[in-house]
Amino acid sequence: VVEERTHQIMAILQERIASESMARSQVVDLEDKLHREQGHRLMLERRLATLQAQVVEMRVRAARGDVVEERTHQIMAILQERIASESMARSQVVDLEDKLHREQGHRLMLERRLATLQAQVVEMRVRAARG
Repeated sequence: VVEERTHQIMAILQERIASESMARSQVVDLEDKLHREQGHRLMLERRLATLQAQVVEMRVRAARGDVVEERTHQIMAILQERIASESMARSQVVDLEDKLHREQGHRLMLERRLATLQAQVVEMRVRAARG
């Protein structure tokens, strides 16, 4: 009976190890995606700053009468589009960070379960060895 229980615990342990390994892989994938999204966000922020500088320059030129007002409106429309895109990218990064934290919490829970099962296996082996 003890031997059968040890085999059952070993099977559960192997299943938990596989599950924990998959959870770790998911966390690594999420971290990679988060870093890519953060890089994309930084790129968008740089583009946004460039567009904002262009808008200021266009307004100065328009105030001097150097540029047609229509071009300034076009730049403003582009700027608003970029702001919306950058805002969406930031939202995606926040969502990914939340998901990453949930996955890390799940991984910690699995690691605790794994440690408990490993302790049970050791205890069962000791009992089996003692007869």
